Amino acid sequence: MFIAKPLMETSTEEFRKQNAVNVDGVFFGMKAVIPEMEKPGGGAIVNIASGAGIVGFAVAGAYSSSKRAVRLITRAMALEGAQRNNNIRINSIHPGPILTPMLEQGMDDLGRQDQIRPLFESMAPVGYLGEPRDIAQGVLYLASDQSKYVTGAELVIDGGFTAQQPLSNQHLCWPRPDQLLQAIAKIIRNIYIATLNIPFTDRANFYG
Repeated sequence: MFIAKPLMETSTEEFRKQNAVNVDGVFFGMKAVIPEMEKPGGGAIVNIASGAGIVGFAVAGAYSSSKRAVRLITRAMALEGAQRNNNIRINSIHPGPILTPMLEQGMDDLGRQDQIRPLFESMAPVGYLGEPRDIAQGVLYLASDQSKYVTGAELVIDGGFTAQQPLSNQHLCWPRPDQLLQAIAKIIRNIYIATLNIPFTDRANFYG
């Protein structure tokens, strides 16, 4: 579950709701299936986290923190499974910008897709959005015997997005709010020109 709001604007109810879905859902899910998986001799669990749980997402702090929790609860349960010798491997996948109906709806809400989509594509160094099939292939690998020696791992499928983040003491975000506002302002400017066919010569006058 994703609600795009800075933490200071996120209500207690919104914060708890995102954690209830994103974190509690993973916790209760594993609690329910692990005993059943142990009966026939093991298996594999793949939890879906997010790149936002690795680098942070300044305009959705609750979402980022919930996905970070998924990342760490996966590691903890993988270690518990190894200690129990139950032959259950537990790993997580961290998607980046993936072209899903939810993302397409988000682009429609912001404006013309031909204007908005390049912004999302630019988040990944490869220059294009991932597809659901890319994530499905990762799940297939982690659920198969091909990954029989893999547990507690994090498979990042993001077109290189997290690889470009600097390792520093600064708070990382995805994207920075000022970058997002600048991008939206540019889109509005382009739409304004295309619609009214009025030369944009004075930015100050345009923004009034």
